[in-house]
Amino acid sequence: DIPWNSLGYTIWQLLRVATRAPNTASADLVLGATGGAIAAIVLTPVDVVKTRLMTQSTADAVQYSGILATLARVAREEGAG
Repeated sequence: DIPWNSLGYTIWQLLRVATRAPNTASADLVLGATGGAIAAIVLTPVDVVKTRLMTQSTADAVQYSGILATLARVAREEGAG
């Protein structure tokens, strides 16, 4: 959760500065939701790769060899959506 929260908060701050949004609850809601959505879009594939690498065993038929190879294989075999 730390990378997701860090990225979401950073994007929220960047959006706040870039849009010169007022300091209101509704502006914070929109900017926070946008920052969280962008963080989820960016970090979900990273989390999938991490999980695949951490849970594989030598008995598994599918073996992953590294971060980029796993990302490419998941995208190729399972698609992006």
